[in-house]
Amino acid sequence: MLVDGERFDLIELAFHLPSEHQVQSRVFDFEIQFSHANHRGERVIVAVLGRAGRKHGLTRNLWPMLPSYPGHIAKIIGFNPIHLLPRRKSYYRYSGSETIPPCRQGIRWMILEEPIQISQKQIGYLDRLIRGSARPLQPVFTRVPLRSR
Repeated sequence: MLVDGERFDLIELAFHLPSEHQVQSRVFDFEIQFSHANHRGERVIVAVLGRAGRKHGLTRNLWPMLPSYPGHIAKIIGFNPIHLLPRRKSYYRYSGSETIPPCRQGIRWMILEEPIQISQKQIGYLDRLIRGSARPLQPVFTRVPLRSR
């Protein structure tokens, strides 16, 4: 993806239950984080928030590639992550830290405003794999989230 005119390549996809971000004080059922890096190793993370609702087609292609137990990393091949994005791409943007150690600073975050839906059964499957995988909500401190148009 292009951010501020610079190319960032997708390097990792991470799921968190519940969400690690809130929008208007609302916690979501899950969050998917798309980590991107440029050639200098600078990071941009796009977060997609989600809630229980209708079944999402991702189970057919993505679920079989997920690791079978917590803590394992899976290599995902032949899956287009664009299918996990909502239709509207408006977002909040801020500079913060990674949510897992070493919690490196200087990460450009883009939190998509529109949540996606997956079924409660799909959330249950993720919960068995990554229960309690969310970092507690952090204080805003001096960060000022900016909203896209």
